[in-house]
Amino acid sequence: MFLSLDIPANTKESAPTQKRYTIGRATIRALKVNIPDGHAYLTHLEILTRGRPLFSKGDRYITGNGNEVLFNDPMILDGPPYEITLSGWNEDDTYSHAFYVEVN
Repeated sequence: MFLSLDIPANTKESAPTQKRYTIGRATIRALKVNIPDGHAYLTHLEILTRGRPLFSKGDRYITGNGNEVLFNDPMILDGPPYEITLSGWNEDDTYSHAFYVEVN
């Protein structure tokens, strides 16, 4: 399953852009976040389920520039709602940016 989140320029951390995806009861085996070149570490993504971070690498938000972030720890979505929420903010004052997430 492929998910994406477009975050407009000047999106504040206090009012992030969010998009919900219904995925059904599932075991998520791996998750890959593609961060296209141009983000310049100005955009921040959080992946949530039931309002809690789904995966974390020590920081609350995923950020980068022209790289991929991979999570290989299985996660079971065993209770409703069976949703993933992408939530993000953007410090760039000129450009919008998108994150692309592949869920296996």
